[in-house]
Amino acid sequence: MFLSHIKVSNFRNFEYLDIPLSNGINVFCGSNGVGKTSILESIYYLSLAKSFRTSNNQSLIKSGCSSFSVFAVLHDNNGNNHYEGLERKSDGSIKVVFDNKNIVRNSDIAKNLCVQLISPDSFSLLTEGPSVRRSFVDWGVFYNQSSSGKVYNDFYRVLKQRNSLVHERSDDFSFQYWNELFVQLSELISDLRKDYINDFSQEISLITQKFIPEYNFKFTLNYGYKREEGLLNILRKNRDREFSLGYTLSGPHKADLKIKVNDTMAEQLLSRGQQKLLVISMHIAQGLLYTKKSGSNCIFLIDDITSELDENNQRILCDLIKSIGSRAQFFLTIVGKDSEYRYRDTFPVASFYSIADNKVSMLF
Repeated sequence: MFLSHIKVSNFRNFEYLDIPLSNGINVFCGSNGVGKTSILESIYYLSLAKSFRTSNNQSLIKSGCSSFSVFAVLHDNNGNNHYEGLERKSDGSIKVVFDNKNIVRNSDIAKNLCVQLISPDSFSLLTEGPSVRRSFVDWGVFYNQSSSGKVYNDFYRVLKQRNSLVHERSDDFSFQYWNELFVQLSELISDLRKDYINDFSQEISLITQKFIPEYNFKFTLNYGYKREEGLLNILRKNRDREFSLGYTLSGPHKADLKIKVNDTMAEQLLSRGQQKLLVISMHIAQGLLYTKKSGSNCIFLIDDITSELDENNQRILCDLIKSIGSRAQFFLTIVGKDSEYRYRDTFPVASFYSIADNKVSMLF
């Protein structure tokens, strides 16, 4: 779905915003600290009922107010309008309504609006630990495999139970049942992730071959255990060590996505600008793969599009965004005085907005 209109009340420093949106590229311009990122944050919140900047929901409510709200008009590919509204109160309660129906589960909220965030912190996909890349893979599995939600919920429930048994140094009888269930769910998740990475690798190669042609990229999944050895055998072999440490050592919860460039780890070979291009390419590949699988579009939020990119890499990124065409909707933030005029020729069909004094004005 595309966002065609968004209204925001008492969110961060904004008392009220009412913004008509383009189905293509929307560019928010202004100096630092005027609230550009907050607009992206409100869209992200509408999709996932959480912020990408803080876990403290109270800090999102404008000072002196008791709640904030975000309302949007969405437009699907069949020409139908849909309506989503979200209100978060200072007591922690939240209400989400989609087409006059209350939505309770976060997974159901997320499926109404598919959003990809690309920010300066996105470098962590290459530089931080396995959990960041594992989350990246699981985003793709969630949006492309309809049955995955139950499998993941069951797996983490069983993992929690098994960790409890490990901590208690439980007897063999209890372990046998939970080990077998843990292995069964682990294999299902590993297969889901493997299938997704195969599809993802094909999709991103179409982007990197065109926009980063000087390198060969390889994406492989480390399952978190050696599948050829058999997870049940590994669990039995590691039992004494697990008793000593108090938790499950092997399984999908330890998986990682290995990203290599010409057989070298990506973060060791690529410059910061090239790393950003790769990370953006990975997110865009995820969104385009989702579009192919579902027939619906993805919304991309790109915060501070020029950060750490030289002029040539900025051009490559802008060409990549323009090449997507009508297959996605983009929300970009650009820092700097008169930045909207500098990028007007770059994105001639985009909608440009200026932010100042806690207000948003549509320029052209």
